[in-house]
Amino acid sequence: MNKLSCLTCQINLLSAIDQREHYKSEWHLYNLKRKLNQLKSITEDEFIQIKLKHTMNGDNNGQEGNSNESTKFYCDVCGKNFLNQKAFEQHNASNKHVKQMAIAARLLNRYNDQQKTKSNEDVEKQNEEEEFNESDWEEMDSDEEILETIPIDECLFCGNHSADIESNLTHMATIHSFFIPDLEYCIDVKGLLLYLGTKIAHGHCCLWCSDNGKTFSTIKSTQQHMIDVGHTKINFHNRTESLLEFEDFYDYSSSYPNDSKPQQQQADNDDDEVDLNVLDDDNYQLRLPSGAIIGHRSLMIYYKQKLRPQQQQLVPVDRSKNRELMNKIQHGYRMIGWNGMGNNLIGQQFVRDIQYMNRLKHKMQLRLGQKSNQTKQTNFRCQMGFK
Repeated sequence: MNKLSCLTCQINLLSAIDQREHYKSEWHLYNLKRKLNQLKSITEDEFIQIKLKHTMNGDNNGQEGNSNESTKFYCDVCGKNFLNQKAFEQHNASNKHVKQMAIAARLLNRYNDQQKTKSNEDVEKQNEEEEFNESDWEEMDSDEEILETIPIDECLFCGNHSADIESNLTHMATIHSFFIPDLEYCIDVKGLLLYLGTKIAHGHCCLWCSDNGKTFSTIKSTQQHMIDVGHTKINFHNRTESLLEFEDFYDYSSSYPNDSKPQQQQADNDDDEVDLNVLDDDNYQLRLPSGAIIGHRSLMIYYKQKLRPQQQQLVPVDRSKNRELMNKIQHGYRMIGWNGMGNNLIGQQFVRDIQYMNRLKHKMQLRLGQKSNQTKQTNFRCQMGFK
């Protein structure tokens, strides 16, 4: 007959049932843990003594804990512990404890009122949301997007508020040396200031550097850059870019040079000057009469050019009011000592560029309209016998 044994506990067992019960016993599990910790196994009597010892220690700790809990006296409102019941009762009868209880009661009532108000607001908000349908929502068109801008009575560089636009321009001229170039040809001073404010506030662009300089993340950093480096002025030295950027706010038609040729002959010559095939060469460039070169937009990445921010006509243009405002601003500029453009040749050259660009734009619009008219005639049938 084969004997069954447990090598961990070092005992012999009579049957397989006894072996299975032994493997489930606490004594065997305890010896397994001792074996894992590289300790010698103990006998069953030693295990019983250890178990009784731990049981007695646990009872003593429980009794001590209960006695300590029973002897503890703690005030939740004041946050204080007391050694005996008499001291605890005296504290409860004190004026300080009574005041703290009153404060705690007021705070509790206020908290309950806030919770009730909040729950009522949540219920009302939920009811309002349930009343809305999908048809009640409207998508905002991209053209109707509201751009952040600087008001016309606020300084573009330091945020100083003025009574009106005239005093604001006087402040910017005396403090920051900011002048509106070609003021005598500006037809929309308010629109120009709004555009400059949008360029600074929304686009975070320097008025002089524009998109070619350092980029900024906030309005303050943009304004500080312009003040620090003296860029509190409009970049009119690059006539090609300024011609396209500020064409909506200027009208140079009053300064067009008068030629001795008849108007009809001059108009014919103007039409002959525009050659739309100029852009079809390999260089993708257009040379203006002044010598300035405009590159094709397919090479925009190489010229480091960007589209200007979307303009919005926020204020209708009133020519009479704009003329009065412009005269006041010019008078203030003359009092400071600013005379505008000092070189008349540059102004005439700029005017010729404007005329050329306007004629080219009209030609391109006409060609595009003719192409669109042909492509949209889907059911067109030729009425003649020839093409």
